[in-house]
Amino acid sequence: MASHEDAINQLCAITATETTMGRRSIEQVLRSTDWNVERAADLIFSNPEALRQSEAVSERKATEPRPRRVEPRRRARDPPVARVGLLHTLIWPIRFVLRLVSGLWYLLVRNVLPLGLLPYMPRFLLPPSGTSSNYTSIPLAPTRSFVETLRQECPDGYIPDFWRQDDEERPTYKEFLNHLKTERKVGCVVLCCADHEDDLDFKRNVLTNEEFVKCLRDNEILVWAADIREKEGYQISQTLQATTYPSLSFFSLMPVGTSGSSNSKFTILTTVQGPPSTTTSAPSLIQMITNTIVPRTRPFLNRLRRERQALEEARRVRNEQDRILAESERRDRDKILKIRRENEERAKREREEAEQREREAEELQAAQARVAELKEQMRNWRLHVRQHLAPEPSPDEVKAKRAVRVQIRLPNGLKSARNVRAFPVDSSARDIYLWAETLLLDPTETGPGSVPAGFTADYPPRADIPPLTLFTAYPRKAVSADEQGWQVIQQAGGSLVMELEEQDGSDSD
Repeated sequence: MASHEDAINQLCAITATETTMGRRSIEQVLRSTDWNVERAADLIFSNPEALRQSEAVSERKATEPRPRRVEPRRRARDPPVARVGLLHTLIWPIRFVLRLVSGLWYLLVRNVLPLGLLPYMPRFLLPPSGTSSNYTSIPLAPTRSFVETLRQECPDGYIPDFWRQDDEERPTYKEFLNHLKTERKVGCVVLCCADHEDDLDFKRNVLTNEEFVKCLRDNEILVWAADIREKEGYQISQTLQATTYPSLSFFSLMPVGTSGSSNSKFTILTTVQGPPSTTTSAPSLIQMITNTIVPRTRPFLNRLRRERQALEEARRVRNEQDRILAESERRDRDKILKIRRENEERAKREREEAEQREREAEELQAAQARVAELKEQMRNWRLHVRQHLAPEPSPDEVKAKRAVRVQIRLPNGLKSARNVRAFPVDSSARDIYLWAETLLLDPTETGPGSVPAGFTADYPPRADIPPLTLFTAYPRKAVSADEQGWQVIQQAGGSLVMELEEQDGSDSD
């Protein structure tokens, strides 16, 4: 299928595999991961020995000659089968136990023990190598930051723009490739070996060369570097099949199919290996970057960046429109809530005002009812008092000074301004006050009258009703409703003035 072929080509580009056996091994790895390129790449990067073993198996199957047929007479000269079977039976349990113990020990050494402890262990306890390169096992040197080491070895050199070189945790090779895909940039993977005779010369004259570093920066080429003595550097060297050091591999996204296609795949543009005096010298690398890599990658990467910028701009415009729309909706919602809140407050205020007016009207009506009831009660009481006043003495008794003439001037606006009546000399001020109360009645009013409930026939009729007040005309002096008040009346010649309190309510009669 085309999709399977694309997956094989993409993984071959990532791992720099070009041989037929390598493609078969890549296909086997992809089949084991259900054609998932990312999982297959992770499997290869985490265990590069698996790919080499798969290649070795495929090559051995392809080149191994077919077994020749053994002649009967040749077979007759072979050792007896019974003797070989007996020896194999005796040795097999011992070999099985030894293989099991050694396998568990090698598994423990490779995956559990720190790499820093391996140089101090006896050689026979180290796991066997699966390759035939100069470095026959995973390096045992302790890992150090490549940038930190480069700064120590080349204090006066120019340090390239290593990707995330100042991070506390060193970025991995996989993270570097993902960053190149995301940012649409060219990447350079540098593999060195500190034990190589050209290593220091390469670092001082090439990797930290001012013109080379300027060329990398001007063309925005990111650099990731590692020493193959480190675990990850060794694994990447096996993946990229680097055999000579120093080694520089350039990566970039390249179009799939026609040059106008937007589909892309990650590709190894070229790999340069060799001494810094020839192939990896600074002028050679600068010329290769300027004349080959940049013209090959820049148009497509610029187009990808423009497309991404257009998408980001469209996304930004859409987000801005969504923000403006959300802000407008928020303002409209706040305005609606404000109007609703104002309407509710106004309705509540109007309802409270209506309830207040209703309460005031009810209170006024109740007060008016109480005043009307009190007036009616006072009218009945005054009628009763008027009917039961003592008979007025005759003028002869007044002349004989057995009676005293009392004159009361009512407040302005009442029926009669001046009222005169004679009282026996043995009367009291209460009798005068009772007569004064009857003067507040309309002369035309008639009726038996009665003493309402809560009233008394004496004066004052009820404790909570403010009584009227009588004053002498001259000198002005209040007259109390007791014996002393009667003496004051007699001394004043019986001339009195009435004053009513407004809350009495009886002045309207």
